[in-house]
Amino acid sequence: MWLITCLFISIFLIKNSESESQCSSPYPCNYSYTYNAELDQCYKLYAGGVMDFNGAEDKCVQDGAHLASIHSEKENEFVTELAFTDGGTTSFCKWINAWIGLNFTNGNWSWTDGTPLDYTKWGCNLPQDGYETCAFTNTAHSSDKCGDWYGLWDNAHE
Repeated sequence: MWLITCLFISIFLIKNSESESQCSSPYPCNYSYTYNAELDQCYKLYAGGVMDFNGAEDKCVQDGAHLASIHSEKENEFVTELAFTDGGTTSFCKWINAWIGLNFTNGNWSWTDGTPLDYTKWGCNLPQDGYETCAFTNTAHSSDKCGDWYGLWDNAHE
């Protein structure tokens, strides 16, 4: 089974849980997706205007997918790099934060696609549960007392 992931700037990455076609193909993704054979996942990056977490998830669902759920260091590296290289195409800025499908509901963090929360990569002193109920990944190399934030997750208000 493969998932399609939705990433946003609104960047969002989509993961799709079911193949859209019954035909056999050497490329298991829709043409607009990036396939990662090692992870056996399909990803789609949306880069465009500002969109909140719920709008990004709705856009993914319309495409038959969900915001990205991340389950390993290797997948986190791939998702972060995809957002950094494909999302930061403007010459003035490479600071891209991409929504991922992690949100805080009913007192717990969970993935919008229903997969288990078996991996996290929170930044220093995070998450801050409560008011900030959605998660994104940092794709900028920025440093503070906690170190470089590239590839670390942060949480924000919807």
